[in-house]
Amino acid sequence: MLDLIMSQTVDGLDVAKKAAAVKAVDNHVKNGFTVGIGSGTTIIHAIQRIKQNKLDVQCIGICPTTLDLILENGLKLTDLSTHPELDVFIDGFDEVEISTKSLIVGACGRVAAVKIAANASKQIVFIADNSKQSQRLGQVFHEGIPIEVIPVAAKRVAQEVEKLFKGNAVLRVRTDSVEPFVFLNENKNHIIDWMFTDVWHKRSRRNAVLRVRTDSVEPFVFLNENKNHIIDWMFTDDGVKGRKWDDIYRTIKLMSGVVDVGLVLNDKSNITVYLGAKDGHVDTL
Repeated sequence: MLDLIMSQTVDGLDVAKKAAAVKAVDNHVKNGFTVGIGSGTTIIHAIQRIKQNKLDVQCIGICPTTLDLILENGLKLTDLSTHPELDVFIDGFDEVEISTKSLIVGACGRVAAVKIAANASKQIVFIADNSKQSQRLGQVFHEGIPIEVIPVAAKRVAQEVEKLFKGNAVLRVRTDSVEPFVFLNENKNHIIDWMFTDVWHKRSRRNAVLRVRTDSVEPFVFLNENKNHIIDWMFTDDGVKGRKWDDIYRTIKLMSGVVDVGLVLNDKSNITVYLGAKDGHVDTL
């Protein structure tokens, strides 16, 4: 019975994602367009919808997985060097704050790629199921705001973020291999995940973080004399209360070594957010 309930939940989420993707493509993608495409499970439905609508478009993907999906669905592939201006960019997101329409994006580790494609587009469309909406960023997505940094600046940026805004700014480590390693994206940059307190819960959140040594040329996952890793348990402090996301974004973005920040300030008329529900209904922000 539990397996059936979980299966129905997963199926419902997939219906919600598909509904958002279908509406985005139907409303924003036309024949002859150059289309930027992000990453994530919802994007799969968007690519499939473009194919289903038999649209003659040029597609630009932000990561290898997306590039493969574009080609697998028989769509034309191009790049920003050939088409520096896009008609529309479609991507998933990790959380949206309903009151300000601010979004967390780029948790896949490709913050700069998302921002470059979005800034090159006439229209920007974000799609997800409606479980990604919240009253305050941090309520739904607990992995923090991703900050893409050049490797040499990672330690200093993390320290500065924590000093100004508290919380924990942690260098991302991949643990899905035999040996954990510090994450590098296609731009050879690191990601700092800044985990801040969810002030709506009025309590700190505890995070388990694999320890990384950053006192060498290349950061590496710490091993003690027994060849064991160390997990540090950390408590976040309330460092965002009373601060506006645009202020936080601009302050971090201006730090030396920061490439970009995984925050989108939905203050432009060319940004649309679609939230799909399990019954197929789609809300628009």
